[in-house]
Amino acid sequence: MSAWRRYGTWAILVAIVAAWAWMQWRDSHREKAGKTVAAGNGAAIRVIDGDSMRIGNTTVRIAGIDAPEYRQTCRDAANAEWPCGHEARAALQRLIAVAGFACTERATDRYRRKLSDCRTNDGDIGAAMIRSGLADDARDPRFQRFAAELAEARAAHRGIWRGAHQHPAEWRTAHPRRPRTAPPTTG
Repeated sequence: MSAWRRYGTWAILVAIVAAWAWMQWRDSHREKAGKTVAAGNGAAIRVIDGDSMRIGNTTVRIAGIDAPEYRQTCRDAANAEWPCGHEARAALQRLIAVAGFACTERATDRYRRKLSDCRTNDGDIGAAMIRSGLADDARDPRFQRFAAELAEARAAHRGIWRGAHQHPAEWRTAHPRRPRTAPPTTG
């Protein structure tokens, strides 16, 4: 038996096994991208801000929206400051309290949060947050789907559109989180 036949057969076998392994990985990755993160499974839900929540041990961010950060403030038409971040969080808490709450994962971001489409029996939560004026477009080309709701909120001067505000991404850049440190010890 020639060397080519002996090693060629092994090379073909290795190539077949590698192709099979790649197809298995690809199929499992496709299934995971559309899996339901939460669907009334009894997991505790803690709303972090207007676009993020913890469902059990999973952090979920609503795909396509960027709500004011919890500590962020905005200005109204009279230039008075108001806690838009607090209002956005409260709005999301009210929206997820409706029956039929479920989130379907679409992607994972660099912080390992599940970017998800979330719904209740009343409809899409991301669209409701944008329509109420308590969220802006996330500026992520993968999730451009709320243009009509955004135009409606702007035209009606709802939420953040009733005065001046800084886009949440810009606000986060200007207000980096301070690392948590241990309290000073007395000696």
